Amino acid sequence: MSRVRINGELSRAPKAGTGRAWYDRDIDWFLNCSASVLGLHSSHSAVVAVLERGGGQNYTVSPEWHGDEREVARARRLRRVWGLLDDDAKEVLWWAYCGSMPVVVAGQRHKWPLGVSAHIPDPPGPVLLAAHRAGKLAEVLQALTEGNVHAEAIESAKTQADEDQSRAHRSWNAAIVRLYRE
Repeated sequence: MSRVRINGELSRAPKAGTGRAWYDRDIDWFLNCSASVLGLHSSHSAVVAVLERGGGQNYTVSPEWHGDEREVARARRLRRVWGLLDDDAKEVLWWAYCGSMPVVVAGQRHKWPLGVSAHIPDPPGPVLLAAHRAGKLAEVLQALTEGNVHAEAIESAKTQADEDQSRAHRSWNAAIVRLYRE
């Protein structure tokens, strides 16, 4: 299942091929793409600066750059929304959308250690975060490597992760409402 924005509201809807229970396209874009749009990880910052000034003596803004202007405005709006979230919601959302450092196993790159991605629904980050917060991360990882996917620690971490993601996504939506009421 995934979250789909319909008339400004998030509702559960299936996302083909995944078990992902919560998803928001804006959060995903903000956490994974907005930095490059703002030029933080590229040379695009010079283009952004020129766009903000409306062009320059030796540089004119062509029609194709107007899409970039919209993306810059979107990134800044979503950064303001992010700033309204509490640290707990930020941590849960980060682990849901970006918490997947590649792991090399037998010369092959995997997003998560073997066993984790096979037995925990996408994304596994919030489940592992919930297990860590409960002090049961080692127990969960041990159960996963042994194939004991119905271990109590795993089930409780999954339940807690779903609650955490629900709360974090509700916080995101509330922050959007607060931003537009100001």
